[in-house]
Amino acid sequence: MLSKMHLNENRVHGSAQFPFTYFMVDKDHDMYVMPAHWHSEAEIIKVNSGLLELTADNKTIILKAGEYAFINLGVIHSAIPQNNCEYECMVFDLSLFLHERSAANCFLHSLISLNRTIKLDLQSKSATINRAIKTTLSKTFYTLSHPVRGFERRTIGLIYLFLSLIEEVDLFDDDGLSHSFSQNKIKQFKVVISYIQKKYMYQITLNDLSSILELAPSSEIKFLRK
Repeated sequence: MLSKMHLNENRVHGSAQFPFTYFMVDKDHDMYVMPAHWHSEAEIIKVNSGLLELTADNKTIILKAGEYAFINLGVIHSAIPQNNCEYECMVFDLSLFLHERSAANCFLHSLISLNRTIKLDLQSKSATINRAIKTTLSKTFYTLSHPVRGFERRTIGLIYLFLSLIEEVDLFDDDGLSHSFSQNKIKQFKVVISYIQKKYMYQITLNDLSSILELAPSSEIKFLRK
């Protein structure tokens, strides 16, 4: 598990109140060629021009202009731009959307604990849903790149809409649910380590760690021992 810990990006994305980071990436950007890394936040990528060869969780796809990809938290990913590619990225903490007595919590916990993984290419069998996803994400990227008063609330609302579209058509990766035991545990281990790195200044209990993985405290002890 520890062999891939050095690939942890380990940086703060946004603020505690609005944990979003937005990037516009062109050939002059320091990280134009995206090195292999992972983080405990989710990421959405939009290609504006050219081609982007994106590898995530040992899967490689080619994104064209106007196409999007979703990177699940804890997944190692990298990208190689081609044909003068320009692309945008948003990195955000899914736990922002958890609220007491929220109907969305069960769904969000399944994403945070990696019991469900959203499809990398965001392509469903429904052309209507595909258009709705693209429209929603296009508005989200525009909102982040052109911040005005209230843009944080608008961004959060758009991500809620995006996630509801994902859930509506069950746009999850079957391979993600059938990962080998070791692969899934490595991903969960990354989530735990990243959580500890962010909260090390506070008292962290076993209940805190078990809650982010939806495990009983006794199961959490067994997991950490492994």
